Amino acid sequence: MKNLNYVIYPTIFDNTNNNGYYTVTFPDIPDTVSQGKNLTDAMKETADAIAVALPDYAIYP
Repeated sequence: MKNLNYVIYPTIFDNTNNNGYYTVTFPDIPDTVSQGKNLTDAMKETADAIAVALPDYAIYP
């Protein structure tokens, strides 16, 4: 099996506005925000948000 490298980013899921939606932020990736209408949807959207943000960095944060 090939040696795989993983990069893990902390993710904050916040639903304190009580409208049912979750706001997703990434402390290590500035200015990257996502959201979902429930926790499952928010978790699915995180991959897209990270995939869009990371190419902007020469070295991953």
